[in-house]
Amino acid sequence: MTKKIKEEVKLSVEKQETKIKLNDDAINAINNEINEFKKELDTKKYLISKDNEFGVALKQFISNEASWKFTESLGIIELSNIINNFISGKTKELAFDALALQACHYFLGKKEGIGLESAVAFKNLLKPVSEGIHRMNADKQKFEELEFRLTSLQQGVDPEKPEESFKN
Repeated sequence: MTKKIKEEVKLSVEKQETKIKLNDDAINAINNEINEFKKELDTKKYLISKDNEFGVALKQFISNEASWKFTESLGIIELSNIINNFISGKTKELAFDALALQACHYFLGKKEGIGLESAVAFKNLLKPVSEGIHRMNADKQKFEELEFRLTSLQQGVDPEKPEESFKN
């Protein structure tokens, strides 16, 4: 009779503990920057125009051409109020907060037309609003970059100098 020999191989992996050193000063600084930027964005208005003629044309579009459904009617009413304040001289410039700017862009985005004349008139409405959207998106991107930096720092990695985080 032959005996089977069983061999067992024990592998042991030593757990190596790595302590991550967090840069508390950088974390606090970026936290403060995020909070300040958030406060700024909460009240920020994006300039659309100082031209009363543009305000009248946008008012005409919002009042007579913008299509809406259900609660979108509230956006039409709010935009109309903002534009009326500009046209009446209560405000010196037509400026929207982020929500109103997005609503205006949304309603313009639903517009359909026919022919060159209406396309040119529409472009004159769309361009200033689109430029405002571009500035708003740049602010949004900056905010997201700040949040990314904060998260990275909280994980012990400085995104501006990642190689420093992995030196032993």
